[in-house]
Amino acid sequence: MAAADVTAYIECRKSSLPRLLELASRVDNLVGADPPPDGYGLGEAFSAILNGGTAEDIRAGLGLLTGWNFTPEGGWPHDRKERP
Repeated sequence: MAAADVTAYIECRKSSLPRLLELASRVDNLVGADPPPDGYGLGEAFSAILNGGTAEDIRAGLGLLTGWNFTPEGGWPHDRKERP
């Protein structure tokens, strides 16, 4: 089995955040995971959706974000430039 750590940066409009939090709560309810003791923030909600959600839940979660960037922990092993 291969494994890797990934660092993520995500953005969400304040108006979309309540829907993302509600989706995370539903996902955690369905998989039987306890919600965070202090409630969901953006990071906790999105992580819950990625870790327990169906493909449909994950697509919905990505659709509520305004932007994201995922990077291998420690950075890229080469100079990576995105093409326009």
